Amino acid sequence: MVSKHHKPTADCRLLTDDCCIICDKAENPMNRLINIHCHLLNYQFISASVFRSRSATLEWLLRHKCSKPLFGLAAACMPKRRFRKLDEAAALMKSDIRQVASSLRNEMKAAGIELAVPLIMDMGRTAFVLGPQIPFTFQARLISDLSLENFGALMPFVMVDPRRTRARDLLVRCLEQLGFYGVKMYPALGYHPDPDSLYNDPQTNDELRAVYDYCENHMVPITTHCSPGGAYSDDILRSKQIRAEFTQPWSWAGVLRKYPMLYINFAHFGQDLIQIKDPKSWSAGIRALACEYPHVYTDLAYNKAALMPQTCIQYLDALNRIIDNDQIMRDRILFGTDWSMTRHTWRERDYVEPFLKLGEKKLDKIAFSNPLDFLFPQRKFPDRVARFLGANGKEVSSLPDWLRAQVGNR
Repeated sequence: MVSKHHKPTADCRLLTDDCCIICDKAENPMNRLINIHCHLLNYQFISASVFRSRSATLEWLLRHKCSKPLFGLAAACMPKRRFRKLDEAAALMKSDIRQVASSLRNEMKAAGIELAVPLIMDMGRTAFVLGPQIPFTFQARLISDLSLENFGALMPFVMVDPRRTRARDLLVRCLEQLGFYGVKMYPALGYHPDPDSLYNDPQTNDELRAVYDYCENHMVPITTHCSPGGAYSDDILRSKQIRAEFTQPWSWAGVLRKYPMLYINFAHFGQDLIQIKDPKSWSAGIRALACEYPHVYTDLAYNKAALMPQTCIQYLDALNRIIDNDQIMRDRILFGTDWSMTRHTWRERDYVEPFLKLGEKKLDKIAFSNPLDFLFPQRKFPDRVARFLGANGKEVSSLPDWLRAQVGNR
C-alpha cells in the first residue's frame, strides 16, 4: 500500500509501475535531511566515451532501447538481483533532464530529504572525439532554470575544468549570473589540483590559481571527487597510478598551504572509512587535512559499505566511533548519496535507511548542521545568489522557514 504521505505522480510511474517501493516503508522520523552530493544527469549531458571506457557492453545495454526487454526478463526471472532498479536507472538516463529532476524530488520526499545539492559535471574536455550532446554552457543554463523551478530544494554546484580557455570567467558567470551555490572539481578527468604541478600546462595552473583565489576570497564552497573509483578520461589518463595521484587527498596539501581558508569537501571520504586508522588510507589523509585546516569537510556519498549487508555493521560502528571520539571530524562529516550514480542499486530512501541507525542527534549533526556550515559559510546566504534570485522573481525571504531560520543574514 502506498503511504498516505506520498501521492503517486506521473514522474514516479516513469520509473516504476507501483510508484516507489520506498513509499511502503515507515516515514523517516527526520524531516530536515540535506543531501550535499547528488547529480542531475542524462545521456545528453555525458560523453559516451566515459561509459565505454568502463564497460562497452554496459554502455550499450544502458543506452539502447532494445535492451529494455532484457532487463524486464531478468527482473522477472531474478527479482533479488535488482535488475528492475537497473532498468529504472537506464530509463532515468534516457529521460529529459526535467523528468530527472522530478524523479529526484519524488525520491527526496520519500526519503525525508528537504534540500539537495546537485553537482553539474563538465565532460567537454573528457574525450578528444566523443563529447556530450549538449554543450556544457547549455547544461549550466538548464540546471540554473531547474534550481529556480525547484526553489529552496535544489541548490546546484557548477564544475570548473581549468583546462578550458578562460575557465575562471565561465565559473564566475555561473556563480554570479546563473545562481550556482558552489564549485565542483574532478581532477581525475585530466589535471592535477595543485597550481604548481608540473603535470599541468602553465595556462591550466593559471586558471587554477584564479579559481582558488576567487573561491577563497568569496567563501565559495568546493566539492572535489576523492576516491579511487569514479569517472576518468580514458583518452588522457590511462594510467591508474596517475589517476590516483591526481585524486588522492595528499595531492591537495599544496593547494591548502597556498589557500588555507578554502571551504572544500573531499567527496566519498576516500571510500575507505572503515580503514581510517590505517595512515595510508585515503580517509586518514582527509582527516589529516581536516586537522590542519579549518574548513576541510568530507561527505559520505557512494559509501557502498554502509549499504552492503556484509559490511554495514562494521561501517556504522566505525562512523559512530568517529562521531563520538573525534571532535574535529564530528564537525566535518557531511551526508550525501551520489544519486543518480547510485540509482542502479539504491533509491534515496534505501541510501538513507542505514544512517537512521545512528540516531536522531548524530544524523542531525552530519545531515543537517554540518551541511549547512559547508553550504553557507558563516551561515550567511550568498549575496551573489540573492541578486540572481531577485532578478528572476524569487526572494530569499520566500525560502522555507526552516532554512531561513538557519541562515543568519536574511
